[in-house]
Amino acid sequence: MRVQNEVGFKCSSYMIRKNTKSIDVTVEKRTHEQITFSIETPDGLQQIIMEAHETERYIPIDVKKDIFEIRLLDELNQPFKGSDSVAHIKKTSEDSTGRINFQEPVLKATVG
Repeated sequence: MRVQNEVGFKCSSYMIRKNTKSIDVTVEKRTHEQITFSIETPDGLQQIIMEAHETERYIPIDVKKDIFEIRLLDELNQPFKGSDSVAHIKKTSEDSTGRINFQEPVLKATVG
């Protein structure tokens, strides 16, 4: 059973270049009310207040480790449940970022 939280990460996984020092992660809000929550990072907690009119927010995260995860916590600092409450961040070599692979070897484009 999927849990629908009031907030969740838009992406569950981020692959970034080795020399990246920070990344903006996107949090989506699914309520029309103001909400207070925290993001747990390796550096500690960041408290976030999203206003009633906001539907998403870009949140900067410092990147000091090659692989880590960040987690959404409610206003009592208890973890939200569900797969969109955790995001994994991984640094990768310069050679592997930016590559797009397709299942089919040939793409057909039409104009019109």
